[in-house]
Amino acid sequence: MLEKLRITKKQKLLIDTIVATGCSIKRASEIAGYSKGESGRVTASKTLRLPHIQEYMQQRVRESIGLNATKASNKMLELSSNAKSEY
Repeated sequence: MLEKLRITKKQKLLIDTIVATGCSIKRASEIAGYSKGESGRVTASKTLRLPHIQEYMQQRVRESIGLNATKASNKMLELSSNAKSEY
């Protein structure tokens, strides 16, 4: 049986930065502490292709959508209730 792979602090920070800010892989890799420049971006890009990393990223995206959907729904109701016209 395969042992579940763990996510390092650097990988977690990479994912959390991308999900929270929507920044580029290059910028997120710099924030997470990967090598500067193109080599850091390439390493981060390869990291993002790993199945256990993709699983964590999907989990974080689902959580983010769930939290923000409530805010978005509330804003839509507020805008439609206070609109001066139907446009």
